[in-house]
Amino acid sequence: MKKFNLIIASLIVAVGFAACSKDDTEYYDPQKYFTLEASAIEDYADSVASAMGKEAVWDSTGIWYILEEEGLQDSTADGFYKYNINNANQIEVPRISVKYSGRLINTGAAFATDQTMNNQSLVNLIQGWHFAFLPKFIEDKKGVMQRNYLSIDILELGLQKGSKVRIFLPSPFGYANSTQPNIPANSPLDFHIEVLEVKPPAPINN
Repeated sequence: MKKFNLIIASLIVAVGFAACSKDDTEYYDPQKYFTLEASAIEDYADSVASAMGKEAVWDSTGIWYILEEEGLQDSTADGFYKYNINNANQIEVPRISVKYSGRLINTGAAFATDQTMNNQSLVNLIQGWHFAFLPKFIEDKKGVMQRNYLSIDILELGLQKGSKVRIFLPSPFGYANSTQPNIPANSPLDFHIEVLEVKPPAPINN
């Protein structure tokens, strides 16, 4: 069984997963679930990929993915989105419009079917979607390419209009130990995402 890079995982987990459980007596340990879920996610991703005639790709974060279509890869094409760094040296998080479906990896049950999400800020979505959308390297204000550790590099230029991808997320990159409608706590998730549009962040009103 493949092992993911614990240094990167620890860095990511530190940003917001030091949460305690509902009874406030036992702390949530994301590393426990990365380890527990790894084999099941690998088997599930391989099974889906085989049925599609594709290959599932493993990333050191523990996320698996299948790239179905690249979408726009010409930076001069109409609708192409360039991911930028803001004045605080942070990636500007875009707004996205997508069609998506979701399944529970543990059971295969669908929790979302043919859903459409319009003009939603990526910052409001689960962390696994950030990994999928954002490019692995991005040019800073000085023109230097910087490594982005919140990306799994599905596409060098990030997901774009027309991109289609299947992502298989460990539960800490989904809803962790929170229960959602039709999603039990600590559930690894399978998402199929078709990107309709990627746009700049909404302007800030002064």
